[in-house]
Amino acid sequence: MRYYGQMATPMIHTANDLCILEFALSLPETSLILRNAGAIAEIRGPLPVRRGAAWLTLGDEGGTHVHLKAADIRRCVFSDPPDANAALTVLGPGDGPLCKISFRGTNPLRATADGRARAIAVKEHFGHLQAADDSGPGSGVVESQSG
Repeated sequence: MRYYGQMATPMIHTANDLCILEFALSLPETSLILRNAGAIAEIRGPLPVRRGAAWLTLGDEGGTHVHLKAADIRRCVFSDPPDANAALTVLGPGDGPLCKISFRGTNPLRATADGRARAIAVKEHFGHLQAADDSGPGSGVVESQSG
């Protein structure tokens, strides 16, 4: 736990979660996706990640970027659906999605030979974070492990 004066604030995420996020965003052919009920934003990567005291900056400061509160990160979950691109979802409080990193060109229904090879490489790297039933965040989620 990290202490601020008399108040204790649990730090749920691990350094490993931040490393996973940084590595995923550093890969070519990625999209950082933020979604709410009325809007979807997509930022094409690769994107640098800068760690501040409380916030992460995803993207170029002074250019297109997103601020993500590091203390809200709970875990990263990988999904590899049969009809969409593979993705890494960053979950926050209550396992709600904070953002998603989509690995473009990995949709099995539309992937080229290069995309299929990339899908295999992405799954080899992030597959250990896959939900047990691969139905997405919040159902059978596998937490990332510190290592």
